[in-house]
Amino acid sequence: MSIAVLDTNVLIEIEKRMWGGNREAAMELIKLLSLKYDEFWIPYRVRGEFIPSNRYSSRNKKRYYKIIEKLGNAKLCPVRVNTFEIENFLREWSNIDEGETDGILQINKSTLVSGIARNIIFISNDEKALEVAKKNSIETENFDEYLETLIEMGYY
Repeated sequence: MSIAVLDTNVLIEIEKRMWGGNREAAMELIKLLSLKYDEFWIPYRVRGEFIPSNRYSSRNKKRYYKIIEKLGNAKLCPVRVNTFEIENFLREWSNIDEGETDGILQINKSTLVSGIARNIIFISNDEKALEVAKKNSIETENFDEYLETLIEMGYY
């Protein structure tokens, strides 16, 4: 089983393609992601970053749920991380944000608690976050590089 934990910037990239670019290409991208990963986890703080409490929240909320629907097997991460854990982690790794921290900690907790062998991958465009994840023994994928590979192979 392969699980992708998505960072906010990945959701934003998908959003840009669905509402600001070629919708057909965006749907193809979502299809390819769904073929590669069995499940998608959205950290709680990533959802909060994507749906901010401002004048765009209603629009972003609708878009968020549309992206989740199109991804298929996507849900909020089943592992909870509390504020103390986030703050403690950020003391050591202050160069990343709360959404990325939430995702990294959820992956760490999930691998500790789970008796089921799973391949959980952190996906982001943020080089600093990817580096922190790697230093915490988490498998990563750079979303921009993934897109470039798809384009080179003629899939996208």
